[in-house]
Amino acid sequence: ISFGNPFVENSVRADYSSTDINTINVYGTVNNVLIYDYTPVTRPSNVAGEGYNDNWTCNVKQYWIEGATYKFAALVDVPKANITPDQYGMPASFTYTADGQTDVLYDYYTTTGKAKNQNTTVPFTFKHLLSKVYFTVSNLIEDSKYTYTISEVMLLNTRPDGTYTVYTTDNGTGAWAAKSALTNTAFGSIENVEFGTDKTNTALLLIPTETTNVGVSFKVTLSISGEEVSYYTYRKEDVTTLAQNNVYNFNISLS
Repeated sequence: ISFGNPFVENSVRADYSSTDINTINVYGTVNNVLIYDYTPVTRPSNVAGEGYNDNWTCNVKQYWIEGATYKFAALVDVPKANITPDQYGMPASFTYTADGQTDVLYDYYTTTGKAKNQNTTVPFTFKHLLSKVYFTVSNLIEDSKYTYTISEVMLLNTRPDGTYTVYTTDNGTGAWAAKSALTNTAFGSIENVEFGTDKTNTALLLIPTETTNVGVSFKVTLSISGEEVSYYTYRKEDVTTLAQNNVYNFNISLS
């Protein structure tokens, strides 16, 4: 049994693409007997001038059995200690604490063993399990002396951690559940925004909040010729939910 080049579903772009992954951790059963248990499948890192090597290798050798039922699951960036297995040793759920920078990928695949030389590599089409969020500021004052800064940028009612129940059908969708109480997530400031030049802050990868609306809060400071002249604080609750595998850009237009 071999594993082909994994594809990362990027209809909306989060952090990982297919070329960013060098290790996946695979679970697998044949007729509900565990044959892969968080087994690493790797490829060589990118070599300058040569591109990525897509010859993925697995040190655990297993063989196709004609007519047998195979189930595979694979994860990226989830520690084994965080994973709860089902009765057959396959992942049922895992816990995760958001750090803002680490993406999380998962996929599940089933197939039936074919006759000798008719089996193909196991394909994985990963889904991003987190939401990517950032802010963009536009200055609409047509005078170069006027600049805006937003600071104390917060996303309200975010999940600091959660439990993800994985999907166990091809191309299915799992679900996040709250683990700890909701909190607020701080983003970086966006400083000295001039007319005609939008600026963004660093995007963060957050746990989705399908059942809870997040809000936004930030301080706006207006400067003229580099001198701060006024400020105000903006806050709005219940702006939107965060869905997995989606990117959210909060646009702030100031005039």
